[in-house]
Amino acid sequence: HDIATRGEIAAFIYQALVKTGEISPGENPAKNRTRSNPNTLSVPRPPKTLLSQQISPSNYNFDQPSFNDIQGHWAQIFIEAMGDRGIMRGFTDGTFRPDKPLTRGDFANIIQTAFQNKRIPLGIVKGDPNQYITRVQALVTLTEGLNLAPQNIQKNTLSNYFQDASQIPIEATGNIAAAIENR
Repeated sequence: HDIATRGEIAAFIYQALVKTGEISPGENPAKNRTRSNPNTLSVPRPPKTLLSQQISPSNYNFDQPSFNDIQGHWAQIFIEAMGDRGIMRGFTDGTFRPDKPLTRGDFANIIQTAFQNKRIPLGIVKGDPNQYITRVQALVTLTEGLNLAPQNIQKNTLSNYFQDASQIPIEATGNIAAAIENR
């Protein structure tokens, strides 16, 4: 069960926001940049939550969504879209660190910020907020929270999509199939 990275979570959240109609597919993230300074945005800070207070965002940069380490990264457009919307933040050194693992607490904060108008159950991310979240846990949280179920992909055909499909917990196969259909 591989640990999810910040870039992967940006892609997952972007796709979920497209699915819910919050953003349009292929929306250009740069369109929200201000004219006076194309490197900054007028993005409000997210409200303080219990989790964000526990995890202290002091090492995050809330004022600059333009990141100096994502050029050419496979998740660049997703990262830019999440940064431009104020959903995911960079670090004070101007980096996003797309390949850095993401903690459960940070994932919960991202979910709360991204889906302010929807109630996404965070049951799977309960526990130690400093523990890293796996890709399966993130996808289960999103698919259950958005009430997505597989329609066409059979659970037993996941090996057509993933080389390591046999490692997906049996109780998560429906969620993973739903995630594939709704990507």
